[in-house]
Amino acid sequence: MAELVRITQRARRRRDGAAGAADPGPADRLLRQTIAALGLPSGLSKSQRRRRVAAARATLEGLRPQSTLEGLMAAQTVAIHAAAMACLSHAMRAGIEADGAELTLRRAERLLALCARLTQGLIRARGADRRAEIATNWSVDGVAFQPAPWMHMLTADARAWVLGQLNEAALPAAEAPTT
Repeated sequence: MAELVRITQRARRRRDGAAGAADPGPADRLLRQTIAALGLPSGLSKSQRRRRVAAARATLEGLRPQSTLEGLMAAQTVAIHAAAMACLSHAMRAGIEADGAELTLRRAERLLALCARLTQGLIRARGADRRAEIATNWSVDGVAFQPAPWMHMLTADARAWVLGQLNEAALPAAEAPTT
């Protein structure tokens, strides 16, 4: 519990970094709920616990929620992703029976599908204006194309890198002999 108090104190200093809210109260509550939903094992050392909580907070901040709704969706995505990863690691443990592993893998599959739906919902919540702005600026080898819906979440540097990679991939195709 002391770790949670220290984390929320740091969250207060950052104000709305994790929840996208102007009031730090919802950000603190959201961070606490996300940490509780991670279901961290009681046998973890302080440093392991600190690293996992820091990773969850960094993921929340990386999703850059812009509203309370986006903050809620981002927190759910983080918690569901953590649960899915726990299922996957459990299924791959040595000595687990095939039936148990298969059941756990199916649970992970459902959780990952839910995570993907939440991500799509987060993308829709970000608004069509941003998607339209990005969609009109994408072209590969001079040909405009419609990017995947999640691409509008990329930073400007990441978009430039993706476009560079796509343009590089288009060059060998353009130079290939036609038969």
